[in-house]
Amino acid sequence: MKKFSYVEIALGASLIFMLLGIIYSWSQSSKLEESRKEFQNVESEIIQTVNYKKSWEIKGIDKKIKRLKNMLPSHVTNEYKINRKKAYIKLSQVDVKAINKFLVKLSSMPVQFITLEVDEVGDKYNMECRCKW
Repeated sequence: MKKFSYVEIALGASLIFMLLGIIYSWSQSSKLEESRKEFQNVESEIIQTVNYKKSWEIKGIDKKIKRLKNMLPSHVTNEYKINRKKAYIKLSQVDVKAINKFLVKLSSMPVQFITLEVDEVGDKYNMECRCKW
């Protein structure tokens, strides 16, 4: 049986430490890459949130909602109230095209629907909507 010299033992130990160092370095670089990707995702979410906030702070939303009343026939509007940053709209006996056009325009604005109820009465519709911005 051959005895190992101190030089061979030192070389073997240094080889083992070198391999461990390479494995550690590789694992740390993959963790760094993962944290970079996570940081980029968080950064894009923050930018998106800031853009949403800017669009929701648009002045004059109430005026735009008041202008929507003009696209409806006067006999279908039961209530159309706008107080501060809330709106209550109640329509009755509206045809399909008018209610669809109205809802598409309203939903394209930066408003949050609190309630939206649309009931069918024959070939006409009744709608009750509460929204805020």
